Amino acid sequence: MTRTLAIVIALLGAAGSTCLAQLQPAQPRTPFFYGFPPGSASIPGLPGAATHPDVPAGYILMEGDIQVRLEEYAAYLSGADGTFTGSFWPIGPLAFDFSANVDATNQQRAINAMTQISNRCALTFVPRTNQSNWIRFNDSTGNNSPVGMQGGQQTINIVSWGNQIVICHEIFHSLGYRHEQSRPDRDTFVTINLGNVCQTCCSGNSCNHNFDIIPSAATYGFYDFDSFMHYPRDGFSTGGDTITVNPPWNAQWQNAIGQTNHFSIFDEITCRGIYKYSSDFWWRPGGGGTGAGNLPNPIGHPTFAAAYTAMPVGGTLFIKDSASFPAIGTYSKAMTIRAPLGATLGN
Repeated sequence: MTRTLAIVIALLGAAGSTCLAQLQPAQPRTPFFYGFPPGSASIPGLPGAATHPDVPAGYILMEGDIQVRLEEYAAYLSGADGTFTGSFWPIGPLAFDFSANVDATNQQRAINAMTQISNRCALTFVPRTNQSNWIRFNDSTGNNSPVGMQGGQQTINIVSWGNQIVICHEIFHSLGYRHEQSRPDRDTFVTINLGNVCQTCCSGNSCNHNFDIIPSAATYGFYDFDSFMHYPRDGFSTGGDTITVNPPWNAQWQNAIGQTNHFSIFDEITCRGIYKYSSDFWWRPGGGGTGAGNLPNPIGHPTFAAAYTAMPVGGTLFIKDSASFPAIGTYSKAMTIRAPLGATLGN
């Protein structure tokens, strides 16, 4: 392939999950409480669920920090895991406000966390005026949020105001993220030790359901041991590890899963992919969805040359898949090419 220096190819990763471990050194995690918050109460007939005074009416808690509508959790227990309400927010300004119980110091901590996210994607967080859909931060005895945009006011409860990444974790839930270990492919990478899971710690009931797989969950990229959306090794534990990282990744990641001090590579990549900048375009030959050019709906031009032609000057083209794509030709448009899964361009 002939290309000018105006094109920057940024290859992130390569085929195989071992490459992620090489790209991002494991860091010790900051201890963080995982469990239903004080003041929660179990719900008869709904194992793994709890109520809490600060959770909005009609919602319950699952997995310790996820708010979900009561009827949808009941459907989930029956196997209808795809019924959860919530969607991605429109790209652009996302309104927020604070309950009266959030003091000025904690308001600024939440604003700082939102700034960390807006520095990595096309969302901007703005104080609410009259927006019909918005996030409200509330001071509470636990950390929890619904998954995705619910419509109207949705509440993010926070107790760990002193940890910015914990606040980011809950905001990510509201942006549409589930826990990393809920991925359909998780059993390849980690083992859940139900024998070490507390059977009385979730409002007096078993915490087993906090480790359920969500079969319909959408995923992208390698299993992310480093994500701040991952449980720690001892989440909901009676004392032993509830999560064991499988070989060959265990030596590097067993002590590092569940970190709460930084964005992982794929925390950043997927956030920018879902909430893309206007000059970003994700490309997969054949595309899918609406073809809007974001991570879930990449543009579907059949060749690299066609995708290149469609790109704005100065934009960034993300190659979604891990593959080798023919790209013989001369290219002079100033742009950046990124391959999060290690795609290559060549003959």
